[in-house]
Amino acid sequence: VHIASACKNSGGIDARAGFGTYWGDNSRYNTALRVPGRQVDARAALLGVLYALETAREGRTLEIFLTSKQIIRAICYNAGKNYTTGWDCTNGDLLERIA
Repeated sequence: VHIASACKNSGGIDARAGFGTYWGDNSRYNTALRVPGRQVDARAALLGVLYALETAREGRTLEIFLTSKQIIRAICYNAGKNYTTGWDCTNGDLLERIA
């Protein structure tokens, strides 16, 4: 699944963030959604990953493609450290659910 995220005026009063997931041509799982809560791109990308994990069929291999190195590092390399601190980090609520 390919995940894209964007945020206009990130962190500002009028910020608007969202994410999209692309599972393939004409897939019923393709989606584009607005981000609830804090409007920043990193949160949008993490919600996209979480959405993909919750949407994927159990027991099947899932490949996630996204361009944000920050999100890849947060999930793949920093999860252990964030776990030991009780997920006391930016977007810890989402990172904990993803892990």
